[in-house]
Amino acid sequence: MGHQFWQKLDRFNTGQEIVYSISFRDGTHLATGGVGKKVKIWTINNGKIDRTSTKVEEFTTEQASTYSLSFNRQGLLATVGNDEAVTIHHQVANLIADRKILQPARGNREVQGLAFSPNGRLLATVSADQQLRLWDLAGSQVARFPVSGENVNTIAFSPNGELIATGAEDGTIELRDPQGNFLDRVLLEKLQHSPIASLVFEPKGQRLAAIAKSGGVEWLVIENKAFKKTNEIPVVESWQAPIQQIKSLAFAPNLRQVAVLQTHGTVSIWDRPSNQFLFSLPSRHTPRVNP
Repeated sequence: MGHQFWQKLDRFNTGQEIVYSISFRDGTHLATGGVGKKVKIWTINNGKIDRTSTKVEEFTTEQASTYSLSFNRQGLLATVGNDEAVTIHHQVANLIADRKILQPARGNREVQGLAFSPNGRLLATVSADQQLRLWDLAGSQVARFPVSGENVNTIAFSPNGELIATGAEDGTIELRDPQGNFLDRVLLEKLQHSPIASLVFEPKGQRLAAIAKSGGVEWLVIENKAFKKTNEIPVVESWQAPIQQIKSLAFAPNLRQVAVLQTHGTVSIWDRPSNQFLFSLPSRHTPRVNP
């Protein structure tokens, strides 16, 4: 079925004890963050990490650990860590310097999740105080509104930027528009006993994957900026693929293949429409491709 685009390009050790989050910028730089105050920015040449000392930049954050980080389209890097603050780091000379231009979460309760809008002009955060906040890149809060659910901990923009989804540990998922207008809400009862860990929109924005900390996945169908329902019950598509302990997933550009990261570290590739297994990339072994 044509697996060439899943070819392994490089593998390297960041020198960080544990890496919690990574983010690409235009395919030319890769940021890594995790345990420790250092965030590293790696230069990518021809699909490989440039390991020369002049091509790796690191800077020190105020956080003892960086839990999540994300580049926007303009090259700004947002980080959130254990100090309960979000910081945006400014781009200097095509790399990232330690100049901080935004600390929106200071004084608020712990930030649980963050996401840039697709155009890179807004940063959305959700906090343990049940608030969704939108910030511009100058550091001004442009909107704040309450969200439902017990311990809201994840947020995602739809690919077209018209929807913001938030997820809570009790299985509550809400949809809002960027102006904060409430659109819809569902309670995924199957996930109530296993908190939602993350939300991922399909590239066309027609389905939203809710990933539980237990590793299960439920797919919500979206129509007309709302969850599709039958007799007021949301249409939920359980993934029929025989796979468990899912930690995260990402879609290929052709919209068909899905890369699934499991909790034990294996990455497997699946055909989404048919649920057919294609091949896997074991975490500690040379990747193999099934014929």
